[in-house]
Amino acid sequence: MLLDALRKQVEYYFSQQNLQSDAYLTSQMDANMTCPIAVVMKFSKIKTLTEDEAVLRKALELSSLTVVDDRIKANLKAVGRSTIILREIPADATEDEVKEIFAFDGCKPITSMRSDVGDTWFVVMDSEEDAKDTLIDLKLKKRTFRGLWIQRINAAVRFHDDKLTYSRFIDGLTKAGVAVDRKVMADLAMNQPEAFKGLVDKARSALA
Repeated sequence: MLLDALRKQVEYYFSQQNLQSDAYLTSQMDANMTCPIAVVMKFSKIKTLTEDEAVLRKALELSSLTVVDDRIKANLKAVGRSTIILREIPADATEDEVKEIFAFDGCKPITSMRSDVGDTWFVVMDSEEDAKDTLIDLKLKKRTFRGLWIQRINAAVRFHDDKLTYSRFIDGLTKAGVAVDRKVMADLAMNQPEAFKGLVDKARSALA
């Protein structure tokens, strides 16, 4: 049956098993693990079954997936209440770098941690109370990956121009009218050095 085949195919796409290796689909998802239906409609296996979005929506009415407006949400296995979820962590971040977020006095002990799809990490504490206390401390101490992003940006700036400081680089980009997104720039610094050099050149020109 067409609807059943469509439902099963889409549920497979959004399964945890597939998302762990499907870099393209996860790149199309936002922080809430939703993806535009239009993206799914372009997949070859879906196109062989139907090119009518209304038919796909009909198939998903009895699905475990959630359709919100024009997006499909992946309903992954729920985590326990003793688990802290970190989102939008750099894809190439190491476990030691993630642990640095929790390297502050009074932090509760971490039982385990693992990365998952969508640049997400799950950090498990001993109890729900420990998780709540740690989450509050993280917010109060503003412990985020911002520090790592800045370190990576600064190192890349100095590589391309040893006389240009991080603060001057940001000031130059602002004067050049370039939107400052540290997460994106840190990724460029690590993975696209030529593109990052272009930003350094723009900042330098604006400061001249």
